[in-house]
Amino acid sequence: MTDDVPGLDRFIIAAPDSVMPRSNSELLDEVFPDVERRGDIGEHTTLLSIDKARRILGYAPEFSWRDT
Repeated sequence: MTDDVPGLDRFIIAAPDSVMPRSNSELLDEVFPDVERRGDIGEHTTLLSIDKARRILGYAPEFSWRDT
C-alpha cells in the first residue's frame, strides 16, 4: 500500500492504557533511556497515540486493560 492513495488515512485504534504492571516511566527508562519524552505520559496510559482517532473519528475506548 502506498501513501498516495486518494482518501487514505491511517489511525491507531488501541486501549487507552497498558496491560503492563510496571509504570511507563520504568519501562521507558529501561528500554529507551536516551530517547526524549514529549507530551504527557501517564503512569499506565497507552504509549501509542490514539489522539487522531479520538479527534477525527470520535473514538472513545470502552474497555481498559486495568479492569481485568
